[in-house]
Amino acid sequence: MPWLGLMGLLGRHGRARLAVTAELRGEGELAGFFSGEFVALGYESQGG
Repeated sequence: MPWLGLMGLLGRHGRARLAVTAELRGEGELAGFFSGEFVALGYESQGG
C-alpha cells in the first residue's frame, strides 16, 4: 500500500495496517527473509 493510502486510512479511521516483506542477500545468495504485519494507531493530542 502506498504511504499516502496508509496515511489516509490512519487519518480517516484512526488505524491502518501495513504488510512488509524483505529479503536479506549477501553475495547474491538469500541469507534471510522477513514477513510481518504492523498496525499504526493514531492518537489525539491533549490540549495544552
